[in-house]
Amino acid sequence: MKEKLKRISWSWLVTLLLLVFVAFQRAPQITKNYALEGSVFPTTRILSSSGASIEFPVNLNERTVALFWAIHCGPCKLEMDRIQRAIANKELAAEQVFAVHVGGTPEAVDRHMKKHGFTFPALVDPDGVLSNALDVNATPSLFLVAPQGKIKWASSGLGFSDIWRIKSFFAEE
Repeated sequence: MKEKLKRISWSWLVTLLLLVFVAFQRAPQITKNYALEGSVFPTTRILSSSGASIEFPVNLNERTVALFWAIHCGPCKLEMDRIQRAIANKELAAEQVFAVHVGGTPEAVDRHMKKHGFTFPALVDPDGVLSNALDVNATPSLFLVAPQGKIKWASSGLGFSDIWRIKSFFAEE
């Protein structure tokens, strides 16, 4: 019995230390994202997956989701799969979600989107102008952009509540 209690105590201690470690690692990013809320999402020219230059956000009068991602990012693929499922289930409109690839080429991004069956628009920030303006230093990074370009919510990393937040964001209309 005493040995079992020692094992339980150690497991709780290790779990607690792990949670504290993760909290300290994520705290600066969470603080930075929180500070962005209410600020204006920068408007800039980036590329579509076909290579055409476009101004983004496309329409400042509509709610928009900007998901910054990278092809090599495993959590990005999971986040994009969840978004695609919500679009397939008619819970989100594909034209309101933009996947902004950090760096890379339109051709590679287009191939990746088609390979995985993603139907929402993909954009490319080839020189990192937009991602630098928002200080995106982790992918996936998600921005909910309200009308007039105000950032309603920002997060970095894989979030278990992201899809719920996106759906709630569009339900506010």
